Amino acid sequence: MKEFVIDAHEADQRLDRFLKKQFPHVPYGLWARLARTGKIRLDKKKVPLGERLYAGQVLTVRGVPEEDAAPKRHPKGKPLMPKEIKQFQSWVLYENDHFLALNKPQGTATQGGIKVRRSVDEYLHHLNFQHNTEWKLVHRLDRDTSGVLLVAKNTQAARALTEAFKKGLMDKTYWAMTLGVPDPEEGEIRNRLKKRSIGGQELMVVDDEGDFACTEYRVKDHAYNKAAFVELKPQTGRTHQLRVHMQGLGTPILGDPKYRKLEEGQAIENIIPKLHLHAYSIRVPSLLGAKAITVTAPPSDVLVKTSEQIGFELSRLLND
Repeated sequence: MKEFVIDAHEADQRLDRFLKKQFPHVPYGLWARLARTGKIRLDKKKVPLGERLYAGQVLTVRGVPEEDAAPKRHPKGKPLMPKEIKQFQSWVLYENDHFLALNKPQGTATQGGIKVRRSVDEYLHHLNFQHNTEWKLVHRLDRDTSGVLLVAKNTQAARALTEAFKKGLMDKTYWAMTLGVPDPEEGEIRNRLKKRSIGGQELMVVDDEGDFACTEYRVKDHAYNKAAFVELKPQTGRTHQLRVHMQGLGTPILGDPKYRKLEEGQAIENIIPKLHLHAYSIRVPSLLGAKAITVTAPPSDVLVKTSEQIGFELSRLLND
């Protein structure tokens, strides 16, 4: 039996296409027979070959000879340079037998795409090929968001971590700076979000037919009515959730290039034109025999510089 945990870069494709990549020599007729007889299962359920894959699903395949498995292919793109490997190593905040936590820099994409030179996922593919490892992404951060990003080191860990994210067992804390001060200064935002094409770009909007999204927030400090330093605790993991929720309060996150509709008179001069959103910490529960642990990422350069400019005392806020 072969078992796969579908990671982020493999999601949103048909099952038959995924199988073709893994076992290029197996004819479609055999896949059809295996699917029909229940020897191909997603999360222990019998599924058709046209089924769409989602991150975190566990795929089991029986009845395929071991020698038909695809050989490990060299990843696309130029091999990692020594300075790039050193750079990746500098991102590591914590590591144990099951996962490592990275401090993803702002501007580095989690996954590849148009105009993406090196993504975290691409680093992992090259490192896996070089060291015969199976490191996998188990969640994502926006390209413009910095902070803690978890990487599973094996299939068992990928399954456990992904399940913990799905069940809301990961306690995630983000820091953001907003234009204006949220009112009230503490609360919970609950609505439904759906992706729509608006003005030539894909945006998340509040829609009763969308997926449920919930964010707890608390203002930790503010500079008069111009800006606020806000602690955000997402209870769900929808795309752009925190950015949409802050915009919905009339206090968009500073430097947000997508969700920056401002109230009249809102402006702060000479602020760094980058998204002021940082994944500060993740508390990983006890998994696979390891103790629970909270991993934190030091404030990004953007937060540090803007705090100095506005007058927020980060050293105090860290312990608040």
